[in-house]
Amino acid sequence: MRNNVHEASGAAGETTRVNEAAAFRLQGWWRGLPVLAFALAAALAAALLAQYIHAMATTSLWVDEYYTVVAFSTKGPWAAWTDYHVPNNHILYSIANSFWPERIAYEPVPARLLSFLATIAAFVLLAWFAVRERAWEGGALALLLLADTQTLDLVLQARGYGFAMLAAMVQAVATARYLADGARGWLIVAAAGAFAAVATLPICVLLAAPLALGLLLLRPRREVVVVLGATALLGIAFYLPTAAQVVEVAGSYAREWGTEYATVGAVLRTLRFVLPNDPLGLVCLAAILVSIAIALVRGAPHRRDFLVLSLATLAVFFAACLAMTTPLVRTTQFAAAVVPVLLVAASGPAGMGSRRLWIAANVALL
Repeated sequence: MRNNVHEASGAAGETTRVNEAAAFRLQGWWRGLPVLAFALAAALAAALLAQYIHAMATTSLWVDEYYTVVAFSTKGPWAAWTDYHVPNNHILYSIANSFWPERIAYEPVPARLLSFLATIAAFVLLAWFAVRERAWEGGALALLLLADTQTLDLVLQARGYGFAMLAAMVQAVATARYLADGARGWLIVAAAGAFAAVATLPICVLLAAPLALGLLLLRPRREVVVVLGATALLGIAFYLPTAAQVVEVAGSYAREWGTEYATVGAVLRTLRFVLPNDPLGLVCLAAILVSIAIALVRGAPHRRDFLVLSLATLAVFFAACLAMTTPLVRTTQFAAAVVPVLLVAASGPAGMGSRRLWIAANVALL
């Protein structure tokens, strides 16, 4: 009788261990699913980017690209820095692109190579930030949103849009990291991103300045004042040779180029650079809003600080564009590129409830 009891208890114990092992494997599989989704999304984004780079590398320059190269890049770095008679000159990009020999400056690969590299760097930065934050679900969606065809068509051109996107994302990511650990290196990187963005497109100041000032309000430290002050002075010095021309071009912008930002609809057109223009975009938007709401309630203080700062910065940027009415929608793409960064910062390790929404959003976008 005792033997039967012992055998029964042993069998029950063995069954319990088997069930626990199965549950552990199931839990491990569930935990690994977001990482797998992120890896698949990264691979898909890389494939889309490679396809577009190949297409742009074998396609002749478009009219605006050709004019930018002819009027600025081929004139040398001094002319690229000091001539702003039309807004086609994305100054920092033109300076960097001016070192190609003129005999190959009009070829698709040399003319667009810096844009290719800047765009690749932007995707790598976003992927690194997602891994650093362990934001697998949000990172997967962010990479897919950044790989929007409208975005790739623009940022891979032989103009400064890829530079501006990368610089804005560098400032945003570095700001998030500085808020998290206070390392001075991240502050310097954020300042460098702000300067590069503004030096490429003057309109970037409408995003870079509020983000920098908001950081100063959140972290009123001496090093922040010094670094951001030095960056502002450097930006002013950079535009001294073209200041009068920039003002003149700005004054005639409405007459020459129209007022694309005269209505709130322009904000939606800017956001379409990273949100699908169909009902599936609503699923993606819902995932973004839910993740932000959860992070604002349950997230760490530095995460909440970055989300509030980013949302306030985007609000100021769009309000300024609407007040001016003259920005071209395509020149505001860099602001839309901050949304995937904000998405990664907001998602972090997702809870079970939000994880289902992340999976739905990624499947819908695929």
